[in-house]
Amino acid sequence: MVMQGPITRARAKQLNQQEKTMKALETSTDQEEDQRGVQVKMEAQFYSETTFSAFRTSLH
Repeated sequence: MVMQGPITRARAKQLNQQEKTMKALETSTDQEEDQRGVQVKMEAQFYSETTFSAFRTSLH
């Protein structure tokens, strides 16, 4: 026996909510990856400048 009506609508609502939750988690993960990428670039720039500055100072 196939049940229809409110149960089908409830299941559709549940699936819709799960999809929204998955998208929110994906967005959150993407933002975290972007933040990590920026942090890595800033650290690389800092260490490059620090190393270059130390090298330049040692030449004088």
